[in-house]
Amino acid sequence: MKKKLICKITALMLVLSVAASSLSGCITTGILAGLAAVNGFRENQETTTEETATARPEEESSRETLAHESSEEESSKETPAPESTEEESGETETPAASEEETTAADQDTVEAFREFTDRVYGELLSANTLGAHYHLADPEKYGIDTSEVTWGSVDVSEEALKEYEEEIENYRTELESFDYEALDWEGKLTYDAFSWYLDTEAEGFGTDLLYEPLGPNSGEQAMLPIDLAEYNFYSEEDIETYLELVRTVPDYFEDLIGFEKQRAEAGLFMEDDILQNTLDQIEDFLEGKEDSFLLSTFEERLDELGISGEEKEEYLKENEDAVLNYFYPAYEYLKEELGKLEGSGQYEGGLCNYPDGDRFYAYLLKARTGSDRTPEEMIALLDEAIDEGLTTIRMLLQENPMLNLYFDETPYPTSDPNLCLRILQEKILQDYPEIPEVDYAVKYVDESLRDYLSPACYMIPPVDADVKNSILINCERGDEAEDIFITLAHEGYPGHLYQSNYFKNNASYMLRDALGTSGFAEGYATYVENSAFSYIDELPADAAEVLRVNAQISLYIYARVDLGIHAEGWDVRDVERYISDYFTGASDAAVWMYDYMRADPGVYENYAVGELEILDIENEARDADDFDLKEFHRELLDCSEAPFSVIRKNILE
Repeated sequence: MKKKLICKITALMLVLSVAASSLSGCITTGILAGLAAVNGFRENQETTTEETATARPEEESSRETLAHESSEEESSKETPAPESTEEESGETETPAASEEETTAADQDTVEAFREFTDRVYGELLSANTLGAHYHLADPEKYGIDTSEVTWGSVDVSEEALKEYEEEIENYRTELESFDYEALDWEGKLTYDAFSWYLDTEAEGFGTDLLYEPLGPNSGEQAMLPIDLAEYNFYSEEDIETYLELVRTVPDYFEDLIGFEKQRAEAGLFMEDDILQNTLDQIEDFLEGKEDSFLLSTFEERLDELGISGEEKEEYLKENEDAVLNYFYPAYEYLKEELGKLEGSGQYEGGLCNYPDGDRFYAYLLKARTGSDRTPEEMIALLDEAIDEGLTTIRMLLQENPMLNLYFDETPYPTSDPNLCLRILQEKILQDYPEIPEVDYAVKYVDESLRDYLSPACYMIPPVDADVKNSILINCERGDEAEDIFITLAHEGYPGHLYQSNYFKNNASYMLRDALGTSGFAEGYATYVENSAFSYIDELPADAAEVLRVNAQISLYIYARVDLGIHAEGWDVRDVERYISDYFTGASDAAVWMYDYMRADPGVYENYAVGELEILDIENEARDADDFDLKEFHRELLDCSEAPFSVIRKNILE
C-alpha cells in the first residue's frame, strides 16, 4: 500500500579521475515500501512510507515524519509563473485522448468502469486504516468504513491465503467483463495497470513466509512511531481514530509475532545478527519513553486543529494513557517474544539461498519497481549502464581534466531551501508542463525526531484534499548541506511534490493512486534529480554531465550489489571484491552494504531500475523526428502510477 513519505537515502559517491577512483562524499537517493495488507501479507506496491532506507543504516533511521513547527517565514507558495497558454496550464487532455478515441468511448461503459475502479480503490485501502488515512482525507466517499479501526490482516493460514487468491481472481473476472475498446484513454491506462497488478500479485502466491515485516531497516517496529507522529488530524473523528490505532498496537504486534513464529517453524526466521539489530533498535526506542515525541507531536496537532481548553486536556490525557499503557508495553512484548526466536533461522545470506527465494525475490522486485525485467535482465541492464557511464566520464575527464574540481566545488546557487525551490520552479518550465500553484512549506524536523529520519523527505498529501505540502529537512535551520539544491529537485520541483500535484490535478481514476509503484515514484524523482545539474547556471554543460553520470553510477552500483546478494548468492567478500573496482575503503563499506541489503532486499532497484526504465523509454522516443522533451515529460506524467510496460505502451506505441 502506498504510504505518505518519499525520502532520500545516502550512498557512496563514486568519483572518477582519469587514472583512478576514490571515495568522496555522498549522494542521496531515496526509497519507500512497506507492509500492506489486502487480506494477505502482501506488498501493495509503493509506500509513500514506503520503506525507507539509508546507505548507513547504523547511523540513520528508516522512516521519516512530519516535522514540528514551521514559522511563517518557512511557509512558501509557488511563485506565480509567467502567463501560459491553456495547453500549458497543467489541466490538459491526456496525450492519447484524440477526438476519435473520445468518440469511440462508450459513456455508459466509461461510467460503469469508473464506478468499479472507485469501489476497488476503497476496498484496497479499507484493509488498513492507517494507509487509508494517508491516501484520503475523506475515506467514506469511497465506501471505507472508518468506524472499524484495523492494522490489516497478517493471517497467512491456508484458508486466508486461498481467500486472497480467490479475491484476486474475482477482481480479474470483473475487470475482464468490461469492453476495453469502449473505455476512454485513461480508463484503458487504468485497466492495464490493474491487470498488471493482479498478474503480479499472482506471481507471489505461496511465498508469503519469506516476507520479513520486522527487519531493522524498514520493519514495522521502526515505521510505526513515525507513522503515528505524522498522522494528520482533519477532524475530531481523526483524533478518535488515531487514539484507537495507538491502543490497538498490542493486538497488531501480537499478530506479527504469530506470523514470525510461523516463519520460525519453517526455518525462515531472520538471521541472528539481523535479529540483534532489530532488538537493539527496539531497546533504543524504549529508552525514549519518558520524553516520547508521540506526546509532543500529538499536542501540536491538536493546536493545529484548534482544539483547546478542557477538550484539549482530555485528549492529552487519553493520548498519554494510550502511549504509556498500550504503545510502549507493546514494544516490550515485541522485544521479549522476538528474542525467544533467536536461532530458529536455518538459512543465511541472500534470498536465493532460501527455498523458493528466487521466485520471491523476482516477485518482490517486480512489485516494487514496476518493471517486468527479471533479476537477470536487471543485472544486465545495470552492468551495461555502469560500463557506459564510466566510459562517458573517462572521455569527458580526458578531454578536460579540470572537471575533477567540480566534484569538490560544485557551484550550487544557494543552500537556502526556499530559494532553491523558487529557482527550480522557474528553471523547470523549459522542460516540464506548468501546474497550478501549490501551497507548500519547508519544515525543519524537531530535534526529538532527527535520529529517526533521512536527510530530507516529502510528505505526500491526500489526493482528495487541498492541504499544504510539506518538505522536511532533517537538520538545524542554517545547517543545510551544500547540495540541498539537488535534494530539493528530488523532493520538490520537478520531483515528488511536482509529480504528486500533477497527478492530483489531472488523474480522474483514483485507483491508480493505490496501484503506483515505488519504481515509478522514485525512478522519476531520481531521473529529474540527476537532470537538475543542468539547472545550475554557473556549472558548465560538460561538468553537469560528469556530475549527473557520476551520481547515476553510484546508485547503479548499489542496486547491482543487492542483485548480487539476492540473485547470485554473493557473500560479504564478493561484495568487497565488486565495489573495490569503484571505491576505496571497500572493506568497511562492503560490511554495512551487505548487512543492510541482506536484511532489506530490493531497496535500491526502485531508484536505479526505475530511472533506467524511464531513460530507456526516453531514448526510444527521441528517435522520432518531432521529439520534444517537454511533451515527453507531459506524456510521462500523464501515465503516472502505472507500471513501465504500460507507460511504454502509451508513449511509444
